[in-house]
Amino acid sequence: MPLTNVTTATGQSCATIDTLQTGSWTDSFQNIRCYDTLKVNAILNQIRGKRHDGSKTAPVPAVFGMNFQAVSVGQKLIEYNDTTKTIVATGGYVDDQGTPSDALLAEIEFVDAAIGAFSQAINSQDLADSTLIVITAKHGGFAHDDTNVITLVSHPGLQARTVTSPVETSQVAPTVLQALGLSPQSLEAVCAEGTQALPGLLFEH
Repeated sequence: MPLTNVTTATGQSCATIDTLQTGSWTDSFQNIRCYDTLKVNAILNQIRGKRHDGSKTAPVPAVFGMNFQAVSVGQKLIEYNDTTKTIVATGGYVDDQGTPSDALLAEIEFVDAAIGAFSQAINSQDLADSTLIVITAKHGGFAHDDTNVITLVSHPGLQARTVTSPVETSQVAPTVLQALGLSPQSLEAVCAEGTQALPGLLFEH
């Protein structure tokens, strides 16, 4: 269904939804950006001291986050016109160097712009000094190369550096607790699995 008054971080209006396909949000490069934008707008509202729907003022949450579907869809989708049974656009990469197709590049640019909007909102609300930003990804397979994904951690109190030791996404949760001044051992999974916080991070409380 059309999303009136919803515009993506790259300026795409969602008032008109792509109807070339009749399946789910994940069947369209355009529509998945609109779907993700609903979540992006909810986070922006929370950063600005409102409820997720922007209807009322509310305390800024201590922890908030979301997952993007756009790049995941952009890596795999072959979009069809269900009426003509023809291919509209193809995602993925065009060579073995990892050059994104035009369709995938549009998804990457959207996510980049959305993260930029988060950063801008955090700064405009004077929250930068007290905000830890963690960006990571899920792996797309089980081969060694597929399970190597970047984890980016940003905070004004951290020095810029590259940590080359292997880490896992399961280490994000205890890291967040550590940043909040709470014990990671309060998580049952951390105790059961011995999960460590991400290495090389020191937080002052």
